[in-house]
Amino acid sequence: MLITQEWLKGHKACQTGIDWVVDTGEWDVKKLVKLAIKSDQKEILKYANWGIVRCLNKEKCIKYAIYSAKLVVGFYEKYKTGDQRPRRAINAAQNYLKLGNKAAADAADAADAADRKKTLKKCADIVRGFYPHAPEALKQREG
Repeated sequence: MLITQEWLKGHKACQTGIDWVVDTGEWDVKKLVKLAIKSDQKEILKYANWGIVRCLNKEKCIKYAIYSAKLVVGFYEKYKTGDQRPRRAINAAQNYLKLGNKAAADAADAADAADRKKTLKKCADIVRGFYPHAPEALKQREG
């Protein structure tokens, strides 16, 4: 796919990203991605990722996200043992593609709600560690 400066501006590319594309003199997305990978510069790789997802339709974008997440989820789990949220997110995205939007969206919402409830409980437990009893100011407001 060929892009133009107008396409970049229309998709709200940052000016440094537009400048990089102009400086390369390349307007083919595949070639730009290859140049970005060869550059091995973190900021340039971000531009490539930005461009990739804007060239994909919704289904392909989700597949790209799943693919990318699968590449790194093992590293995450190595350091955050027991945290299944990334793996559940990958599964929810795969189910979205398989089941269609309503059933998968409901399942993803349920998983997200469960995670929020668990996270809120952990936060409350931490606060209770510092304040085993409600502070006086809070008691006065409630009274």
